Amino acid sequence: MVPALLGIPAVVALIQRIVTAVMIYFATKRALKIGFALTFIGLFSAGLNELYDKFEGWVGQLLVAAPTEIAAAGLFLPSNTGLCVSIILSAEAFCAMFTIGGYILEKQWEVVK
Repeated sequence: MVPALLGIPAVVALIQRIVTAVMIYFATKRALKIGFALTFIGLFSAGLNELYDKFEGWVGQLLVAAPTEIAAAGLFLPSNTGLCVSIILSAEAFCAMFTIGGYILEKQWEVVK
């Protein structure tokens, strides 16, 4: 009877180690997913800000280099037309980047698995 009682703490310790290892595995897997997602969102934010700045510069260059007739047409357009066009173009570019980025993120996650 005594040898059987001495084995109980060992069994409990084994079960404890197994449960701990399983919990660590799932926590690590979840942390990797969250890390990839946060990295992805941060890169998209930086890319979108850079793209928006580029479009603002391009629209400004177009307006400065435009012929006088086109510049005169600006009198009949709302004052925020350039901003609206740059926002629309930036949103379209962001959608394309998001699609490509999602594909890249999916492939990276498959490699990590």
